[in-house]
Amino acid sequence: MLDLLTQEVVHALGLLLAGLMASAFVMLVKSINTYLHTHVSGENLTFLKGMASTIVRYVEQSDAFHQVKLQGSEKKQKALMLFSEYCTENAIPLDYDFMDRLIEEAVNLMNGMVQSER
Repeated sequence: MLDLLTQEVVHALGLLLAGLMASAFVMLVKSINTYLHTHVSGENLTFLKGMASTIVRYVEQSDAFHQVKLQGSEKKQKALMLFSEYCTENAIPLDYDFMDRLIEEAVNLMNGMVQSER
């Protein structure tokens, strides 16, 4: 009876520890993202916005993507993939949500420019 109780307590403590570790990991990821967002500013942010804009224009204007007739959401996913590859190759630690916001901003700016030219 005591062995069964000990096993149950050990199992419960293991689950508790696993839950605490998962919570700590989530808090760590959030802290890193906050740090990156507060430290990606000035010239770096301007450069990253320019890179996002260049990638969006490339996806929009490239013949390779026109031949397969990508839709808007597919173009955005392709731009995100290219942006992510660029950041990985150049050791730029950006999270998906931040890259997504930069790509979305670049798309909105490009669409605004296209509409204002008409």
